[in-house]
Amino acid sequence: MAVDPEVSENVIVELDSASVTTYFSSEGMERAFYAVCGTYLFWHHLQRDHYCLNAELFPEIIQDAHFGLQLFYDRKPAYYDFANQTKKMNST
Repeated sequence: MAVDPEVSENVIVELDSASVTTYFSSEGMERAFYAVCGTYLFWHHLQRDHYCLNAELFPEIIQDAHFGLQLFYDRKPAYYDFANQTKKMNST
């Protein structure tokens, strides 16, 4: 799950290169992980300068969050479903 800020201008990313590992997972996409344990931090769409942050990093914000969108729904594992109704977008 990710927190998607409305605009990336609201996001200031300061990375400690000793603690964070980044790599380009696909064309135009950068992913960042905590180098010690591998916790996913964010993905960054380079062309749009858009960030999606790991929602679990913000427990106070997500405790009352409404999850209303599922991306790549056609690739979702069969072992879970959200209880609430969501908009579903497939990979194609």
